[in-house]
Amino acid sequence: MQDTMTAAGQKVHLELYRHRNSIVNDAYDRMVSGIHLHKKSSGYSTFTVTGCEPGAGATTIAISLAISMAISGQKTVLVDTDMKKGSNHKRLNQEIEFGLSHYLTGEASADSIFCDTNYGNLKYITCGQVHDNAVELLCSNNFDKLMAYIKDNFDIAIFDSPSLNATVDASILAARTDAVILVAEQNKTTTTQIRASKRELDNVGANLLGIVLNQVDKKEYKRFLKHYDYYKRMVPDTRKK
Repeated sequence: MQDTMTAAGQKVHLELYRHRNSIVNDAYDRMVSGIHLHKKSSGYSTFTVTGCEPGAGATTIAISLAISMAISGQKTVLVDTDMKKGSNHKRLNQEIEFGLSHYLTGEASADSIFCDTNYGNLKYITCGQVHDNAVELLCSNNFDKLMAYIKDNFDIAIFDSPSLNATVDASILAARTDAVILVAEQNKTTTTQIRASKRELDNVGANLLGIVLNQVDKKEYKRFLKHYDYYKRMVPDTRKK
């Protein structure tokens, strides 16, 4: 393993796409604004995105948030930390040779795990190969080195984590980053699950930045956003007449 770190990137060029709905993108832009304010006031730069339960949409939120941060001008890295699944089980990662677990176990240098994307300000690190003891890797000296490098070379780091109730990895990662964004799904995630997730984060001393309610119906969103109709008018009607 090389001690010198560079972010040259892998030859794989990963294509990521932002949501086409301007109303959805407005919601992400609001998150970006909040993160910018916390970065300026508190110096936050590393964020764990995790769900209250599997399937809440944390990975989708993490990807879209990372893209939005990059578009806003922030040099951003998105890190897939679910090392218990491995790249072969994820469509997004299948063409990428080296990832997070490869570096943490000493099987790859840091410069080999950063992947270029179609956004100039956005790099991506896949989870790598399956590793049974992900907690050990997240608590390792190599992870400390990687975190220090990321903080020195990127404005924002988004860590896509497994859900809190699925594995202890999420709690470890949450405690090691500056703040946590918790994802819940409307009409699925219960108040009990949200409270349990909050207690878990409190128990490890993690800093909960906020909760994202995913899969919100447009009618519900209209209730939350006073000027919803303004954004609705900005979206052209593409339905066939």
